[in-house]
Amino acid sequence: MFKNFLEISVAMSFVIIFVFIISKRRYASKDIEYTCDDIVTKDLSLEQRKEYSRVILKTMENGGM
Repeated sequence: MFKNFLEISVAMSFVIIFVFIISKRRYASKDIEYTCDDIVTKDLSLEQRKEYSRVILKTMENGGM
């Protein structure tokens, strides 16, 4: 039983370290945002992408998100 506990503890330690490293990556949240924006705007026209950008900037100006 103690051996199982140690094996689980070691496995969880690796997972926790991995999550910590990923979450502390300097630009992780920006990468996620850019990816989402790319997906959303993929099929939009130039004018629609400009409007999308304006909405994001306006939201940021108003303290949103």
